[in-house]
Amino acid sequence: MQDSTPDTNFGTATDYCGQIGGNRWHAFLTFDLSSIPSGSTISSATLKLTPVEGQTNSVINFYSLLKYATEDGETWNKYDGTNAWATAGGGSGTDYDADLIGTVTLDGSGSYTFAIATSTISAWVNGTKTNDGIFCKAADEGSTNYIAAGSREHATPSSRPLLTVEYTVSSSTPPTTPTSTTQIVVVESASGLITVFLLSFMCFVLVWKR
Repeated sequence: MQDSTPDTNFGTATDYCGQIGGNRWHAFLTFDLSSIPSGSTISSATLKLTPVEGQTNSVINFYSLLKYATEDGETWNKYDGTNAWATAGGGSGTDYDADLIGTVTLDGSGSYTFAIATSTISAWVNGTKTNDGIFCKAADEGSTNYIAAGSREHATPSSRPLLTVEYTVSSSTPPTTPTSTTQIVVVESASGLITVFLLSFMCFVLVWKR
């Protein structure tokens, strides 16, 4: 979504987050975490983004969304085509949580993998907070600072956003001694930067550690 064309939906556009050409771009990603059992202990979470159409040396911040944006409806003014953001483009504390859940410093690399707050993932998995996705914006929107990252529709799978979550599930089924199994789930985004993807194309890879 872009501030200079506030009523235009960019559901299939290039995935920009930041400021470029005097225009501000905000983005969001959503991930289906339903394969992780409720009650699991989240030990780590990382997000991978790959620039495909440019970047600048800058800082991009990530927050937990408080409203669920839709692919065919989101614009700078509205998050689902009908309902308006509390603040156009998304407002801190009303449309997204004011607390950072991740940040990445762009330096010209081919891809970036960075931490996402495990407390947020845990809250989503255990249902204490609604999983409305991740909101993305540049730390400094007063100058040219941006990333144009591959979305889930990108032709190259390795350029698509990936959230990797490591978690532990405890088992206490009698009569065995309670045990725990640590697992890693790699989740391809159900929605990409600016572009929301169809859930029917979700991809999961489970790697069991014993």
